[in-house]
Amino acid sequence: MKKWILSFLILLLVMPAIPVNAYYEIIGGGGGPPWSPFTITKTISTTGFVTKLGCTLSTANWWSTVTKCGTNLKVLSGGEYTGNNVSISLSTSSIYFNVTFYLNGGTSPYGEIAIAYGTYVDINTEGNYGLNTGSFGNAGIIVALEHGAMKCEHIFAYFNGQVFLNATVPSLTAPEYVTLAFNYTTPYYLHIYVTIGSCPTKVFCVITGTKTTTGINPLTLEKLNNDFQIQAWDGGTVFGQGVWCIVRYSFIESVTCKISLTYESLVLCGGIHALYGYAFANNPINVSTSASWSITSLSFVNYSISGAEYPAQGKICYSQTTNKIYLIPKLYPAPATNSWYLNITITLRIIILSKTFCCPVVIPIFVGWWACSVTVYPPCSSYLSGQTISVTNITGPNIPTVLMDAGYSVAVKPTIEIDIEGLTNGFVDLPYTITEQVCAPTSYNYIIRISEGCLVEGEFTGSFTIYPATKQPVIFVSPYPTTVTEGQTITLTFQFSYNTPIENVSMSAFVNKGSNFAFSYAKDVVSKALIEFCGYWASANDGLLIITMKCNYLIPFNGSSGLQYNNDTLNELQLTVTATNEIDIINVKYGTGVIISNSSPILGIGFYYGAGALNIKWFFVDGIILQSATADQSFVILTGTSTTTLSQYITGYTNSTGFGQFKVTLTDTPYELVEVDWYGVTYKILNISVTQSTTTTTSTTTVCTSTLNYNYTQPFSNNVQPNSSLYNFSSDQPWASLIGITVTVIVALLGWKFGGKAGASGGAVMGLIMTSYLGLMPWYIFYIFVFGVALLLAKTFTDRFMGGEE
Repeated sequence: MKKWILSFLILLLVMPAIPVNAYYEIIGGGGGPPWSPFTITKTISTTGFVTKLGCTLSTANWWSTVTKCGTNLKVLSGGEYTGNNVSISLSTSSIYFNVTFYLNGGTSPYGEIAIAYGTYVDINTEGNYGLNTGSFGNAGIIVALEHGAMKCEHIFAYFNGQVFLNATVPSLTAPEYVTLAFNYTTPYYLHIYVTIGSCPTKVFCVITGTKTTTGINPLTLEKLNNDFQIQAWDGGTVFGQGVWCIVRYSFIESVTCKISLTYESLVLCGGIHALYGYAFANNPINVSTSASWSITSLSFVNYSISGAEYPAQGKICYSQTTNKIYLIPKLYPAPATNSWYLNITITLRIIILSKTFCCPVVIPIFVGWWACSVTVYPPCSSYLSGQTISVTNITGPNIPTVLMDAGYSVAVKPTIEIDIEGLTNGFVDLPYTITEQVCAPTSYNYIIRISEGCLVEGEFTGSFTIYPATKQPVIFVSPYPTTVTEGQTITLTFQFSYNTPIENVSMSAFVNKGSNFAFSYAKDVVSKALIEFCGYWASANDGLLIITMKCNYLIPFNGSSGLQYNNDTLNELQLTVTATNEIDIINVKYGTGVIISNSSPILGIGFYYGAGALNIKWFFVDGIILQSATADQSFVILTGTSTTTLSQYITGYTNSTGFGQFKVTLTDTPYELVEVDWYGVTYKILNISVTQSTTTTTSTTTVCTSTLNYNYTQPFSNNVQPNSSLYNFSSDQPWASLIGITVTVIVALLGWKFGGKAGASGGAVMGLIMTSYLGLMPWYIFYIFVFGVALLLAKTFTDRFMGGEE
């Protein structure tokens, strides 16, 4: 029997203690709550350019006093022989440093500024032609800008204490922005960047290695520390003094960000830590991270503890605060006591260093709302008259074992009712059983309602049809040619069946079997039929077989036709046949289907298994009559060209397997009717087109002639036929000849009355043609009349044109 499962899961908060007026209550036990905090942590590591304002260095350990100037930081005030420096530690693994200075005034040539990494730089390092020896370490990287005793500004680069760059740059004129930067990439590239005012940036590429005949031997960068340094110096009259400010500084930061989500979890079977009791903000998900975050999407899958996926309809909504997420369920899962949970995938949008990352987090959830499950087994789609109609349900707890072991139980259970239009007087409680007698197919609509108090939790509507219990007689005829040649003999096989539109059969019901196929003759008796089967196939290239009068159609299991199947489980197909015999098959579960451009009636249904083994465990049809053997049934075969004048051809009985067979030679053109008559029960008429046979002569060097067999009962049948294919009475002798003579004489007398001798001769000819056309005149009488008319015409001709004595 077909079974649908409806899941109406009741809104019940799983809490150890809640207000008494709540309908949706689970009564707590005395062992304490069986849940505990659980944390899911995600880690994101990245690098990126970070730029900070100069004023952020105001709290750094400078050599001398610094002053904030808005967002800038003044490090030198333009006094003679004053300097300043600072070492800062940055969270970076890249040797990149970029500092923008602002020269706010002073006396040209404005002293000296420098930036460095992995070494130390004294406050007084400016020399006449570069930095003073001994004022910096013999390690790391230093980039310095000074005028000294030279004619113009120079940029110097030091690597491991050695000068690798000495180049001229544009002169300074206060006020002016100056940017110094370096980027060291292994094995031996050091890039220097200098920007002075509006002049284009100068880029210098320094190779920190020694050239050899085979290439370059890179130098290893020696480091005294991992700090970055900023240094400035104002000298005397020769070196000049500058008012130097730091505008901003940049570096490549390496960041490792952690996102932690903590919630109260209930440990399910298999060690699954499921979020528990989150409805109405009872258990939020706490989010902890230093990065900016938001939710971009939310999805869910309903799983069993064993890993099987259940269907679930609805959606999950959410609300969000600064550091909390509240999930709001609006869906029903499939029923399964103590074996299901939801996997909620929350996709977070994380922003780190101006970069955006998508971070999906999967959280298992046991929903307190679903603490009670209702499984309803609704009516089948059809019944026979007098058959018992039973509608049942199963109601029980749907809470994890850990809660039940702790003494928790469902406080209030729902009410399940059904209202069948025309059978019940309003809603009645389930389970419900009834029997109904009908004389004609009758359909009934029903509503199943699940409620708790005044709250309706869910409804399901449907319908079923009750058919009269009388079995229907059906004649199945094997495929036969619809067009034959005159005189051709065909063999027809048929079977008689007493059956109902409802059958529940196994593989043995497919009585027609071969090495790679099995089918049963079938007749579609409703506009929308149902086919259900459960089977296991070894190859997805096999499939369902639909046999029609003209073609056989294979709908493979692999889904290539558009129709989706489930292996070794239930497949429910809806089959619709249009008025033009087009076949539409839909999988009820998935909504997928295929339309077959068919033009002839369905003759059979079965399976093809040429590519592998196939085991059909059970097969169910609704609205289709399947073949079954009815032995020793009397039959009569009739043939002819009109349903009112069919004549008996042969009689017999079906054999022990319920089959009958006969041969018939078809001679009537342009068609011939063949009636298979189940004597005293029903019949089936076959309309077969019959075409005339043709004779072909072949000319060779020897002239050959072919003799035509003349049909003497139908004159001129080998040329222009005077006889009618619709009204042919030539076989009904002798009365047909007497009628023919009478008709001819009457027509001749009418011609003589109105036209004299000439009219009589014309009337005789016309009467003769009429009777010959209807097959009412034997061929020899036809020639006697023709001879008599010829004599009459000859006499008339001689009397009028040659005189009476010649």
